Amino acid sequence: MGPSGTSRLIALVFVFSVNSTPASANWPDWRGPTGDGRSDATGLPLSWSEAENIVWKTAIHDLGHSTPVVWGDQVWLTTAKKNGRTLYAVCIDLNTGRVAHDIEVFHPDKPQRIHRNNSYATPSAVVEAGRVYVHFGTFGTAALDSKTGDVLWERTDLNCEHMQGPVSSPVLFGDVLILHFEGTDVQYIVGLDKNSGDTVWRYERPEELYRDVEPLFVKAYHTPVLVNVDGRTQLVSNGAMLVTGHDPQTGRELWRVRYRDDNTISRIVSGLGLFFVNCGGPPNATHLWAVRQGGAGDVTDTHVVWKMTEDVPFESSPVLVGDLL
Repeated sequence: MGPSGTSRLIALVFVFSVNSTPASANWPDWRGPTGDGRSDATGLPLSWSEAENIVWKTAIHDLGHSTPVVWGDQVWLTTAKKNGRTLYAVCIDLNTGRVAHDIEVFHPDKPQRIHRNNSYATPSAVVEAGRVYVHFGTFGTAALDSKTGDVLWERTDLNCEHMQGPVSSPVLFGDVLILHFEGTDVQYIVGLDKNSGDTVWRYERPEELYRDVEPLFVKAYHTPVLVNVDGRTQLVSNGAMLVTGHDPQTGRELWRVRYRDDNTISRIVSGLGLFFVNCGGPPNATHLWAVRQGGAGDVTDTHVVWKMTEDVPFESSPVLVGDLL
């Protein structure tokens, strides 16, 4: 989460050669190239200050909580007016800190109210060679030419009532841009053609699990993960009430585990043949479940290996290093 003031600063530590940034230096989405907050980079500084290990610092106007994403010599992030009436995509030169693009992408007429700790620019962008995809939840999604800043396509017809504002970031798999819309009114996942913005597939969360639940408890704020399971990529999504695995090309549900809570926020990590799933819930009531990979259908009674029910972080995403979570 970013600061609560009306402006913010971005500061990058200079790590790689200016003239030859390796591909591994790219940080294409919220939690990086591996999707779990880890990097293989070595020789990084362990401390920094205004006078140490800072190459440049650039002020960013207005307010946003999105994580900067990096591709080559570009850094992209989003920001927004505090009233939500203008939503921006900003590109900064990685080497100099110069603002290369400052684009007004959307102008919502009647922005929904958001939580006091949220912003209208909280979802992080996704970037690849030649393109950046920015997402503001129900207020719009767009693809931009990363060289010119031109808007290539946009969608404003994918909507939900966030109640506390958008948070979930997009995920890119091949030619499919995957978005989550899980509000108090509707809950669905959608895959868009990254070249045209057209809908490729749409998966509706199971109505039978939401039918008798108060709207307050069916919303979610998580970002899904892409995991290789038995040689095939699965999209794993922990929404309100259940976690599901999907074919990312078609959206088809492969398996599910049912739990009890809403407000899922932190991103799943995986390893050792397990998914580590934050089940959401209010502070001091959050659960963390370990789910064995490789199931099909409803595997609630067969694939939950263990449950942690005390002292589970509510918002922060875990990191798995070796045998340590």
